[in-house]
Amino acid sequence: ITVNGITSGSNGVQATVAMTSNNGNINITGTAVTGQGVTNSGGVSALTANSGAVNITGTATTSGYGVYLYSNSSISAKSITVVGSTNTGSYGAYLNAMTIVAGGTNINVTGTVSTSSNYGIYDTGAITDNAAGSNISFISNGVIYQTGAISLVANTTVAPANITYNTTSDGSASSITAGALTITGSSTSPINYIIKTNGASINVPAISVPGYIVLDNTCPGCATAATPTTANANTNAITITGALAAGAL
Repeated sequence: ITVNGITSGSNGVQATVAMTSNNGNINITGTAVTGQGVTNSGGVSALTANSGAVNITGTATTSGYGVYLYSNSSISAKSITVVGSTNTGSYGAYLNAMTIVAGGTNINVTGTVSTSSNYGIYDTGAITDNAAGSNISFISNGVIYQTGAISLVANTTVAPANITYNTTSDGSASSITAGALTITGSSTSPINYIIKTNGASINVPAISVPGYIVLDNTCPGCATAATPTTANANTNAITITGALAAGAL
């Protein structure tokens, strides 16, 4: 299924009903001037491609939202890629529940905003990843607010898997808030948990992974790394609300 839409008003692609691809991918691209690039407008919108990928790109060239899949929306596939961007709007990519089926690969979400204190990525839906060795990444130059529970299966592949949040392309005005993480089963390879910002605040719950944990808002590899005087001055640099446990793998 391929859907491409562009408009000077309203929404680029408005999908308020289900889409199912039984043997391939779902590719949706929408661009809007005043509305949303891609949206479900609150309708029941289940995007299902359990034998393929769901790829969504939404662009709002002015005040709309790039990708706006909110209440009643869900995505299920072997891989999920979402790229949302807005010029002056509040959300680059706004998502709900996502599922990777067994035998699948990765979730990659990228959100771009013009004002880094706006939401590059906003997702309160549950994320279920049934693919061993799958990577999950949230990359933005704005706020990443991902508070839905993440459930992973154990990594029984030969390669490490990573859960990554990154706003290092922005300065200190953004922030990262991460949701609860559960890993079921026994892993034979690492699952690493990585959050990096450039002076922006980090907020995490209890985290237990069979790999390493990195929470870093100093950005030593950045061309202009944060300093104590340029970092976010309005809150704690890193807030940890539960126990952290890293594994031996």
